[in-house]
Amino acid sequence: MKSILMGLILIPIMSGNIYATELTPEYLEGKWCFKSVNIGSEEQKENRNWIFEKGGKFLHQNSTYSNKIKHAGYWDIKDDKLQIKPIYLGGHKDVEIVSQNKFTFKWMGMAAIHVVRGSCN
Repeated sequence: MKSILMGLILIPIMSGNIYATELTPEYLEGKWCFKSVNIGSEEQKENRNWIFEKGGKFLHQNSTYSNKIKHAGYWDIKDDKLQIKPIYLGGHKDVEIVSQNKFTFKWMGMAAIHVVRGSCN
């Protein structure tokens, strides 16, 4: 019985279905940390807090020099693409979901913004 149960537990883990595979409001809502951004091959550390509120309100920490989090606009998902306006202009952009707790926001074809679930340390 133990080996059958172990096999049943391992199937979902091995199949890769342990995290969201598409961008949904449920996945996105909550606190996130904008850890870093890659522009070309250069990586820049950010560590700024983002909050995606239910209903589409977007808040963010404007600077690493201040812990203040302010309303910065609205977010929207369309065809598995994310728009954060007006702060990140240019319409809906691609998002790569890396795991349940990490995604990459591909902005303007030149920047890859790396975001992890939870508040920044």
